[in-house]
Amino acid sequence: MNTFFDALGEEHCGRITHVTADAADWIADVVAKRCRNAIRCADPFHLVQWAAEALDEVRRQVWNDARRAGDKTTATNLKGARYASCKNEADLTRTQQVKLAWIAASHKRLHRAWELKEAFRKGHPHRGSLRLPSAGRLAGLGVPLEADPVRRARPEDPKVPPGDREHART
Repeated sequence: MNTFFDALGEEHCGRITHVTADAADWIADVVAKRCRNAIRCADPFHLVQWAAEALDEVRRQVWNDARRAGDKTTATNLKGARYASCKNEADLTRTQQVKLAWIAASHKRLHRAWELKEAFRKGHPHRGSLRLPSAGRLAGLGVPLEADPVRRARPEDPKVPPGDREHART
């Protein structure tokens, strides 16, 4: 990255307003040093990846709850639901659609996590600007932010100034 910014020059680096990247510390360090006016934004691919990881964390929690309760049928069905819950909705097979419908009817918390993952995925900029649920909108949807696995999947980055954190979330 330094080679790129060297070639770009200090004047052009100073005019960069936004940098989209993953949450790697080494990128944050270089951007903070070379593009002081830029707001760091999380890239859509990693946002969707983090949402899918958070969804799988919820699925594992529900699966473990069923196992601990001795509900082998539910535990087996939930274990087999991983691929259905992580695939894009439009790409689901008929069997996976049935599995997702079963989740919607019997496991509201897991289905809500799937809906949030889909909201992130559908916000992907293939069709225009990225529009993801902000922290405030998630709270309005009934997601307790202190317990929200999406937030736990990507903790606060202490290197991002507080004013820039909201840009990374919205």
